[in-house]
Amino acid sequence: MSKKKDLQDVEKLSEDLKNPFEKYQEEIDELRRENYTLRSTMEQYGIDEVSIISDIEYICIRTIQDLRKLADTVGLNEQDTKILDTVHRNLRRARGDWEKKELKGKDVAVEDLLRIVEGNGSKAK
Repeated sequence: MSKKKDLQDVEKLSEDLKNPFEKYQEEIDELRRENYTLRSTMEQYGIDEVSIISDIEYICIRTIQDLRKLADTVGLNEQDTKILDTVHRNLRRARGDWEKKELKGKDVAVEDLLRIVEGNGSKAK
């Protein structure tokens, strides 16, 4: 009877171990399906990677994508171009890319500039 009892114990242990694996396999399959759905949705909306963006960034990006599609099909009119410019500036501001550029050059006296314009010298004295 001891061998029969041991065999039953081993079979029960085997079943007990099999059930969690089946459960985990079902969870893995479900997660794979969800992952596939999410990746398909990302691809559909042109999202290459997941990142946290603000609402204004999202709206700007979507608007730019819509304007790009419009440009590819029928072209942009003047109003569309103005919208694109405004949306692009707003996106740069939202991302913190809106820094004033420092102009390179040197201070030149007005008289020297006038001389250059008149052709009386190409260099400031």
